[in-house]
Order: sequence, then C-alpha cells, then structure tokens
Amino acid sequence: MTTLYSSQIQAVYEKGRLRLLKPIDLPEGAKVSITIHTAGSKESNLATPFLPANHLDALLNLVSVGGDALADSEAVYDEDWA
Repeated sequence: MTTLYSSQIQAVYEKGRLRLLKPIDLPEGAKVSITIHTAGSKESNLATPFLPANHLDALLNLVSVGGDALADSEAVYDEDWA
C-alpha cells in the first residue's frame, strides 16, 4: 500500500539545486513529485503550465485554417439560411 503525503514546501534555487527553507520528514528513499511556482512573477498566478515552444509542433495541423466563420455559424444557427 502506498501512503500519499501532500504538503507545500518553500525552497530557494541556488547553484542548480533547490534548498528547502524548512526540513521535511520523509523516509529514506522516498519518491517525491515537484511542481514549480515562482514567487513574485506573473506566471505563478496562471493555471496554464508553460511549455517549451517545440511542444507546439504536436498541435500543428489539428485545426484547418480557412473557410468563412460567419457563413458556418449562419448554417448552424439560422434555419432559413441557404
């Protein structure tokens, strides 16, 4: 059985490492998951995660570009539209 432990811990990034501001009591070898929120920046208030630009490549060609949005919406919502 896996015991889940959840807590918000503050840390400082120094010389390529995270230094915890308060020690935490975990068993030796415990696996942890880390989510980074940078304090004091506008990005930390957003719900959408930031991804590198190359992740956008997977989204290309999912939606075709072109057509007439007005005509399309009229066709869907106006019964008398021809």
